[in-house]
Amino acid sequence: MKLQFSLCFLFLSIGVCAQQTQDLEGTWRWTSPNGEDNFELTLEYIDGSKIRGKHCSVFHNGEKMDCQKRENDYSINLIKIAKNIYDGTIESRYSATSGRIRVQYHPQDVSLSFVLKAYPPGEFYLPDRALLYR
Repeated sequence: MKLQFSLCFLFLSIGVCAQQTQDLEGTWRWTSPNGEDNFELTLEYIDGSKIRGKHCSVFHNGEKMDCQKRENDYSINLIKIAKNIYDGTIESRYSATSGRIRVQYHPQDVSLSFVLKAYPPGEFYLPDRALLYR
């Protein structure tokens, strides 16, 4: 009986952890209402409370790009501050400067809100606010 309980607990724990790590992991996209600007985030968990990722912004119908494409280089670092809410930084690849961001996961409609809380110095191409979907 004790072994069955232990195995049941183990499988339940694995299922809960797997579900948690899949909430934000993956690629999220936003397109401006006029269709001229696009923003994409690709996120992955480092552990249960830390996330890293890359971004790519294409603005003004492709005239301006702010993207991180190198394989092992990340432009986004996030730390969990509350349930489904993460604060951190994003580095503009256009100006090589960092700004502060907040990302919030909305499980009810499987969306991600992005807020640029402090602008990177210099020229950058990132939305102030965006609601992203997979």
